[in-house]
Amino acid sequence: MLYQYKPTGQLVEMISHHGDGIMMCIDSQDEVLYIEREDLIPHINATNEKDITKERLTRKLQDEGVNPPTPTNKKHFRLIPGLISTQQPLGRLQIIYLALG
Repeated sequence: MLYQYKPTGQLVEMISHHGDGIMMCIDSQDEVLYIEREDLIPHINATNEKDITKERLTRKLQDEGVNPPTPTNKKHFRLIPGLISTQQPLGRLQIIYLALG
């Protein structure tokens, strides 16, 4: 959700809540700010606009035949050493890993 920071008037997005009413926020320049809860005002119009824009762009992509990616439940991929070459100068090894699902 977007909030307006009282002292500067800029819009920030709350990322997480830290103890004693301190909020970790990010501004439009991707800078991380630590702001007290009472210095934030909920900005409903901007939040709704952000959601509407996301829905509009998603709908536009689907109309063009582009489907959104499906998230995977895999935490990691198993890596297997593939090709090992000692042809490099100074005897350095070049290892190419193949990621298998």
